[in-house]
Amino acid sequence: MEKQPLTSKNPRRILVGFSAIIFAFLSLAAWGFSSPMGSSPDDNFHLASVWCGDGVREGICEATDDPAVLSVPKLVYESPGCFAYHAENSAGCQNLDLASTGYARSDVYDFNNSDHLYPPVFYAATSAMVSQDPVLSIWSVRLFNAGIAVLLYAVLFWILPRNIKHLPVWAITATAVPLSMFIIPSNNPSSWAVTGAGLLLFSLIGYYKSTGTQRIQLAIMALIATVMMAGARADAAIYAGITLVSAMIIAATKQDLAIKKLWLPIVITITSLAFFFSANQVGLASAGLDGAADPTLTTATLIFRNLAMMPLLWLGVFGTTGLGWLDTVMPETAWISSVAGFIILVVFGINRLAKRTWIAGVLVLAALWLIPTYILVKSHATVGVLVQPRYMLPLIVVLAGITIYRRAGTRSGKLPLFVSGLGIVLLAVANSLSLHRNIKRYVTGVDVTGWNLDEQVEWWWNLPISPLGMWILGSVAFAGFLVSLYLLSPIMRFGISEEVKTAKV
Repeated sequence: MEKQPLTSKNPRRILVGFSAIIFAFLSLAAWGFSSPMGSSPDDNFHLASVWCGDGVREGICEATDDPAVLSVPKLVYESPGCFAYHAENSAGCQNLDLASTGYARSDVYDFNNSDHLYPPVFYAATSAMVSQDPVLSIWSVRLFNAGIAVLLYAVLFWILPRNIKHLPVWAITATAVPLSMFIIPSNNPSSWAVTGAGLLLFSLIGYYKSTGTQRIQLAIMALIATVMMAGARADAAIYAGITLVSAMIIAATKQDLAIKKLWLPIVITITSLAFFFSANQVGLASAGLDGAADPTLTTATLIFRNLAMMPLLWLGVFGTTGLGWLDTVMPETAWISSVAGFIILVVFGINRLAKRTWIAGVLVLAALWLIPTYILVKSHATVGVLVQPRYMLPLIVVLAGITIYRRAGTRSGKLPLFVSGLGIVLLAVANSLSLHRNIKRYVTGVDVTGWNLDEQVEWWWNLPISPLGMWILGSVAFAGFLVSLYLLSPIMRFGISEEVKTAKV
């Protein structure tokens, strides 16, 4: 009997699709539980901003005698204070007894988003999940951010034209380990910036490649992605504009540039600019960031050094820079495996890009080089301080998506089974090693050696699963997700031309 193809009506394909969704959520959830409250970068600021994102609420965000100053539970604001920048300290130093009551308040402070440093959407949305139980609130926000990422990419997979529907998932997956895996299921607004990047690029490409109801659906997805990016971070609003231009270069036709068809790019541009100028991050970036400045360096020296060193900043996405407060250093095998997996799954296809795709890729690459260089020069600093890899991660996801998208060429662009399989194995290994290190850092501190995460435990959530069990769950789930995704959309098919009408993607 002839083997049944994995079409959208095939029950096997539906089962594999649901498996991919479940595995993706479990792997992100494992990362969400792998670190304590206050573990993402600048979390004292971001958590306070989440708690006060919906304004004054009793037991959550309370007013003080000073109308400009707010107060949140003590544990929320002070949670990272005892372990941040001290990797030898486990999260056991936190006083979790404070989580049992909403009445133990922090000292009065004004370190939150009340002065509109960031756009308000991320904080307002996640604040809706905050209760008077800080620990339960942290879990709710992290699982929400993990769930919304998985759900939106699943919906995009469903509504995209079938010859490109698998590409956005591969784009974000190839760049995921370890930074995206850590930041997406976190309380940090960078979560939405990263999630929205791949969504926006491919919903726009699909928009220009479709008609009718499908086109409307993709337009709605593009608007959702824009609000996620621009409503989370001011720099992500600029990235949304760059992504829009890149997608139009790749996929828009002359007919799409007619006035009556420009409504979506215009709405995205206006939305991005509105959020960009509503945030005070703009003024900080233009004036330069505080800290780690070297006034002895000339402007010419700063420009030369930063342009030459910029790839080191990008490599931080794959684990060369520590996670959390930049103090959780990844094992060498982890980041080498992550970089190698990225190269296999993404970079191998560069020589088969169409001219328009090349132009879009160069645009994004230039932005990755010039934007952080400008900020660092204004700050009198060099690569390694002030500008973190997570700031540039959304653009790296977009660049990966552009590289994966290959209109030119024929079936000769496909990867051999061994090569694509090696890429999957490398990403699975990188994820497992990175997750183990992240859990270890907070459970015992890095001063305690040994592979068994259940030994000498100094901190862990009140969960029915142990640290070791969480590591196994996250490792197996991510590997299962990669295999499921491959069955849905083999990497071997990346190189199939859009013009090959018989291709079943």
